Amino acid sequence: MADAETASRLRQQLSSCRQSKGFRQYPEGLRREAAAYVGARRGQGVKLIEIASELGVAITTADAWSRLHEQSTRPTSVPRQPRTRETSGLSLVPVVVGPEPTRRMVSRLEVEFADGTRLHATGVGPEDLVRAIEALRRGG
Repeated sequence: MADAETASRLRQQLSSCRQSKGFRQYPEGLRREAAAYVGARRGQGVKLIEIASELGVAITTADAWSRLHEQSTRPTSVPRQPRTRETSGLSLVPVVVGPEPTRRMVSRLEVEFADGTRLHATGVGPEDLVRAIEALRRGG
C-alpha cells in the first residue's frame, strides 16, 4: 500500500479536508487509511518526518497516526474474569502511606581557600557536603 501513487492520493484527500469549510477533524476512514500508510512506511524504515512530508501533514499528526496503526495491529488479549477475594485466595492488608522523607539541603555552601580562591555551590546535600570536606582535607 505504501507507494507514491497512494501517497499522492492521500495527500490530495487530506488537503481537500483541510480546505473544506468548518474542518475540525479528518474523517474516520481517511484517518485509518492514513494510519495504515504511516504504519507501512514505518515498517520500511522511513522516518516520521519524511512520511509527514509525503502526506503534507504535521509530524505530530503523522505520529498520532503511527500510534493509531500500532494500536490497531496489536493483538487483542482475551478478557479475564474479574478476581474477587474469594477466588484469588488473597486478603487485604492495610497500608499506611505517608510523605517521603525529605533530604535536607544546605541552601548555600561557600568555601574560601588560603590563596583567596572562593567556591560557591547551592543545593548541596549533606552527603555531598561531607564528601567535599573530606576531599578538601585530603588536598584534592
